[in-house]
Amino acid sequence: MYSVLLKEILLELEYDDETAKQDFVDYCRYEYADNIATLRTIDRFEHDYCQDRVIYWYSQPCFLFELLNRSLRSQDIEILVRMTFILRHLHKQIEHLHSITMSSRSSACFHVYRGQGMNRKEFDSKIRNKVGGLLSFNSFLSTSENATVAEIFVLRNDPDSVAVLFDIIIDGSMSRCPYAALSHNSAIADEEEILFSMHSVFRIQSIEENMNDGIWRVNLTMTHENDQQLHTLTDYIRKRIEGPTGWNRLENLLMEMGKWKMVKPLIEVSLASSLRDEDHRKQAYFHHQLGFINAMIGDYTMATKHYKESLAVRSPTDLLGLAMSHNGIGSTLEQQGHLSDAFDEYKCALSLINQLDQIDIEAISTVRNNIAGVLRHQGKLLEALHICNINYALNYPNINWKSIRINSSTPSYILKVLLFCASIQKLIKFYFSNFTSSEIIKVRTLEGTAIGTRTIIQFEPVNFIAIMIKWQDSSLS
Repeated sequence: MYSVLLKEILLELEYDDETAKQDFVDYCRYEYADNIATLRTIDRFEHDYCQDRVIYWYSQPCFLFELLNRSLRSQDIEILVRMTFILRHLHKQIEHLHSITMSSRSSACFHVYRGQGMNRKEFDSKIRNKVGGLLSFNSFLSTSENATVAEIFVLRNDPDSVAVLFDIIIDGSMSRCPYAALSHNSAIADEEEILFSMHSVFRIQSIEENMNDGIWRVNLTMTHENDQQLHTLTDYIRKRIEGPTGWNRLENLLMEMGKWKMVKPLIEVSLASSLRDEDHRKQAYFHHQLGFINAMIGDYTMATKHYKESLAVRSPTDLLGLAMSHNGIGSTLEQQGHLSDAFDEYKCALSLINQLDQIDIEAISTVRNNIAGVLRHQGKLLEALHICNINYALNYPNINWKSIRINSSTPSYILKVLLFCASIQKLIKFYFSNFTSSEIIKVRTLEGTAIGTRTIIQFEPVNFIAIMIKWQDSSLS
């Protein structure tokens, strides 16, 4: 999922080619400072590389091939951002050559091969036990039309690896991922190489081990299909990380992935740019983002500082933004154990949200959930449940909680309901268990039936949550 979105964003980032190239060269010289041979290759790259030579340099047995594909497989964002100009050049060149490759063939269908050694555990989990399933390659995929050439790359003598030969049937009519023959552009023309761009997807048709040489032959076919659940989730995340520029979307994606230390310097650069432009709206946004990031890495002092800076530059009419900054300050205070101060900040945030012409459901859900969380930590369980009641039963009267089924499209404010109720379920059970048999908690269910304490404890989670959310009155009789 993240690899697909990362590919999309990296290919649309705006940059100056020469500046990006020099930054990459400087980085490589630092990384390979102790390798004289590689430093010489880097010098040649600096003077020879251009967009038209990208395939030649990619096919060279040198630092570039290894660094690029290793970074794609591990999603090393720092290196990938430095290599964005190469990613784009290579992808565009493959797209350009793709039509030439297709027009030069008498048949749209042909075989290509790839030999490699795979970790035994990875082979079992991704291939051996997934016949009929999908297999994707996040990196650029090198294959050959010559099976003998492909077999050279199979590692037969490594006891920790499985020797694998992929036999891929290419059907040009089903191709979603561009590919190209590199014979006239590659540094090694006799390999009959067919190169696929990033994130090629195939279906595993069959697997068979050759008992004579120990090589597993894996038969793949191209497919335009994708896992529907994964596709739905990818679309959901794509909407969550929307932004005006590719760099903004990259920042949002890194935050979605929890790469806090990686995204922090990117947002600091964006903040510096907004300060130069005297753009207060952007300053408020980036200060808020840095407040959140610092809180996530445990630096609550810096988090509070940035949240307060965000408050200071926000427009007085930006009620929702002001509310979220107060909510952020409250969150840092709560994390440090200052519950009363956190409660005050959350109440301030709630007051601002209530002044909006149109209530923001997700914002009010977040803040009220935080208020209930403070009350829970203070041991005020019934008050916390009362907040739940106000937050969900009154504001979302049309939600049929009994019929909720969680999936990738479930609104986040509903997920917060379920998460909060799950977090207090054990406390509720403990609370109930302290009553005597003569003490009854009256709970109004969705049907309005009064149910005794002991019965509630035995309810299934979804019904239990529904009851907690629809709790109208709590009293001892």
